[in-house]
Amino acid sequence: MIPQDALKTMKGLSDHGFQAYLVGGCVRDLLLGRPPSDWDVTTDALPSQVMSIFPQAVPTGLKYGTVTVPGQTGIEVTTFRQEGPYLDRRRPENVTFSKSLQDDVARRDFTVNGLAMDATGKVHDFVEGLKDLHSRTIRAIGDPHERFREDALRLMRAARLACQLDFSVEPQTLAGIAANASLIQYVAIERVRDELLKILLSDRPSKGMRLLHETGLLAYIMPELQRCAGFEQDSKYHDKDVFEHALATADQVPAMTTVRLAALMHDIAKPLTYIKGSQEGESHFYGHDKKSAEIAGDVLTRLRLDGKTVATVTVLIREHMSRFARPGKGLVGVKRLINRVGVDSLAGLFELQEADIRASRPPYDFSMLERLKDAVDTVLCDKQPRTVKDLAIGGSDLIEWGMKPGPEIGRMLDKMTDLVMRDPSMNSEEALKAFFERQGILPKNPRA
Repeated sequence: MIPQDALKTMKGLSDHGFQAYLVGGCVRDLLLGRPPSDWDVTTDALPSQVMSIFPQAVPTGLKYGTVTVPGQTGIEVTTFRQEGPYLDRRRPENVTFSKSLQDDVARRDFTVNGLAMDATGKVHDFVEGLKDLHSRTIRAIGDPHERFREDALRLMRAARLACQLDFSVEPQTLAGIAANASLIQYVAIERVRDELLKILLSDRPSKGMRLLHETGLLAYIMPELQRCAGFEQDSKYHDKDVFEHALATADQVPAMTTVRLAALMHDIAKPLTYIKGSQEGESHFYGHDKKSAEIAGDVLTRLRLDGKTVATVTVLIREHMSRFARPGKGLVGVKRLINRVGVDSLAGLFELQEADIRASRPPYDFSMLERLKDAVDTVLCDKQPRTVKDLAIGGSDLIEWGMKPGPEIGRMLDKMTDLVMRDPSMNSEEALKAFFERQGILPKNPRA
């Protein structure tokens, strides 16, 4: 399972008298039968010596002893090292190159990432990583507090690995995360975001999100979601608090960034919109869909998600209650929904709505959602007009009929669009001209 690029790199180093081992996540994943996402080699050769052996190598991190040997996969080669203090809570101020594999392993984050493998497949384990791999445990190498104070991103990485691998976090390591949770503030928000998205795109995002909540990390990353934990909904339709309902919803939607984010935050405004009902009545969350979309937009902007993702997530959240809306004459409400959501995002909206139902109290009622899907199918399959582009006429026709160029043209086209959405039979040049004439805009004596 080791790619030829990695074997060739290791052989090149050993042919010149140097040690060479695969190390870190690729070894862990190989032993778990998972396809590694990248390949790291560690060696006692200095960066200059590595570049002498591989002239095409690129100095991608000389300060830390790393060069990249290009190829089909791209192999990062790093010299054995010991590390100086981590003054910025992220990277060491300096490194000291070593001749010992054991020294190099000792400075790594978790035991399952501290395994090394030589070219024959033999595993070298100085930190009981194999034991933890077998027991499916995430354990810090050495003192957890030291490991997390060195590099605060490891706080998130522990939760992410536990989530992706379906491992548990060893109690002392878990306590170390909780004790040092505030240090996550020193990490670049983009790095935090990337770890958060990896948690969300795992097979069971709820596991990672609960770890973030239980260790206090969520309060620093997404306090708006943290306040949903323990907030009961006081409703016959729900058997979970707002936070647990959100996690259950996220677990049940496809592993797509926009849909998972929307599922996680679709009810994030409920604590702010809660109106307690009477003793016998239901409590309410009027407008929570729109307010949740607004809060989600702020959260995603703070996490520096791209504009397209922010726009898609917020519209999914804003429309997640749309299955309760009435379609109106000529399915006009459905057409407006399609316009607001966009055809490409409709499938994601339906996935979110179905998961929202499944995450609520049974029995599950999908009847309104199915009616909405059928109505959308009718509009799209029949190619019913729903936008200005679908009109049988355009702005040039209005000018020919006597309107002056300007914003009134756009307003008239919008009126006509609303007309044909309600009654598709009106979408002809003759019918639209008759409608135009009834507005009193056509001159009484138009030119021939």
